[in-house]
Amino acid sequence: GMPVILGRSPQATYIIDDTRVSRSHARIVWHGGTFQLTDLSYNGTYVRFDHDPEVISLRRGTCTLHGSGLIGLGGSPADPASASVRFEIMRFADTTPQHAPDLDWRA
Repeated sequence: GMPVILGRSPQATYIIDDTRVSRSHARIVWHGGTFQLTDLSYNGTYVRFDHDPEVISLRRGTCTLHGSGLIGLGGSPADPASASVRFEIMRFADTTPQHAPDLDWRA
C-alpha cells in the first residue's frame, strides 16, 4: 500500500532502528506513473543508484526512483555504518504471477 513510510516509529511501514533515523524519515509514493522518494527528516536521505557513483542528497527534497540502488537514512549509503534500504523498481511485465497453492478441503 501507498504511501510507504521509512522510519523509527512503530507506525512506519518499514521500521529502521537507528538513532540517525527520524520517526518518519522518508516517504515513497506512486505519483504520475513513477515512485517518488521524499525526505521528511532532520539528518537527510541519500540515494545512490546502482552503476552510478554519485550520491544524491535530499534535504526535504524529492527524487524519482528508477532502476535499483540504495537509500541511505541519516547517512550516505557509501558509509557502511549508516542505515540503508535496497530498492529495485521493476516493470509489471517483468514480474511473475504468484498463484495460491491448491487447497484440499477433504478431511
